[in-house]
Amino acid sequence: MSRIEKRKSEDFGDMYSEVYSFFEKVKDGLRNHDDYQAFLKCLHLYTTDIITRNELQILVSDLLGKHPDLMKGFRTMEQNLFKHIASNL
Repeated sequence: MSRIEKRKSEDFGDMYSEVYSFFEKVKDGLRNHDDYQAFLKCLHLYTTDIITRNELQILVSDLLGKHPDLMKGFRTMEQNLFKHIASNL
């Protein structure tokens, strides 16, 4: 494995840890199984190209809007994921 491939693998591992940690915070913060499932469904709809990024942001805002820390975490995670995807194209 080249140094570049190794670094990309490490970056992916770091990103995975951050995303997993964020999902745990959402699960704990919402404290409602149905709301957490709705959050996951929004992400699924987005990743399957059923809704746009703007629609995703609106739906997630409806679910996480009462939790400013979770909204901030979502925005940060979203930006980091898009940067990571764009840098690996």
